[in-house]
Amino acid sequence: MQAAVLLVVLCVMLFYLSSCASQTKNQAGIPTASMPGTYETTQPAGEGGTVADSSVLPEDLQYSAEHMWLRIQGNSATIGITDYAQRKLSDIVHFDVDFERQPRNIEGQLPPFVGKDWRIGTVETVKASTELRSPISGWIVAVNAELQSNPELINKDPYGKGWMIKIELTDSKETSVLMNASGYRSYVQEH
Repeated sequence: MQAAVLLVVLCVMLFYLSSCASQTKNQAGIPTASMPGTYETTQPAGEGGTVADSSVLPEDLQYSAEHMWLRIQGNSATIGITDYAQRKLSDIVHFDVDFERQPRNIEGQLPPFVGKDWRIGTVETVKASTELRSPISGWIVAVNAELQSNPELINKDPYGKGWMIKIELTDSKETSVLMNASGYRSYVQEH
């Protein structure tokens, strides 16, 4: 049951987007970008291991119980799945952005809004399809378009080129339930 919950509840995390060199917009008018990776996994996807014996757990990120990472800078957060999650999922073959959102649009200018625990996308592996849920509420300001053609980046570089979305936070209090690297490491060992 816990494994199924882990796979179903995976959400999206944060990383630096402000350093992106190029931005375009997708069909929904949401900026998309590519960004340089800074963390690569030390163990290929699907090879097991735990977060405790992995050197891949950046200290500058925050983590959710649903195995999402967030890099919060000011009022924005970049989101992706953790190295631990991508290893459990194994080989990711498709990433689909699929926002559960309120129909809010002022002259086509406002990006989609997502609430905490709202669906933001789906990750498909050779084994299963997993729905991703946002660990925080906010306005979607960017989507990693590179994952459409290269979903394997989530496995190869989950904390860098495998980032998924960027959100402008609307309720900073929601971040109080997130864990630091040490807390997340303990959480994974206990569960």
